Amino acid sequence: MSFIFGIVDFGGGAVRTSDIQALADGFKWEGFIDQIETFGDSAFGFCGHPERKTRAGVYHDAGLIVAADIRIYNHDKLKSFFDYSSPEQCLAMAYRRWGEECAAHINGDFAAAIYDREKKRGPAVQGPYRREAVGLFFFGR
Repeated sequence: MSFIFGIVDFGGGAVRTSDIQALADGFKWEGFIDQIETFGDSAFGFCGHPERKTRAGVYHDAGLIVAADIRIYNHDKLKSFFDYSSPEQCLAMAYRRWGEECAAHINGDFAAAIYDREKKRGPAVQGPYRREAVGLFFFGR
């Protein structure tokens, strides 16, 4: 089990490290560790217990940021549409291809936060078997 979280300032202001750390601390239970990445106007991360083998990660490129805990079971089918090197990148590519309907095309177990910098949107997506916390906070317009 892991928790995915993020903060986005749609007004373009910088997200303070102390704010994203406070959000992480709000999700953590005893023994949990976190990993946070900041990107100027946004910051994303995840936390989980090291004994539970968290498979979460953060992918980013010029237009998208994806923070996800994801296991994909239909790699062969997805690789026929696009190439990727990590599960988080796969979700980014699926979002680019299918938009917010991307979760319907992935057979897997996942919870994710996506920040589309071009569209100024931040959807959270989950697979059909996942009911974990995804915390997103938005500022500005």
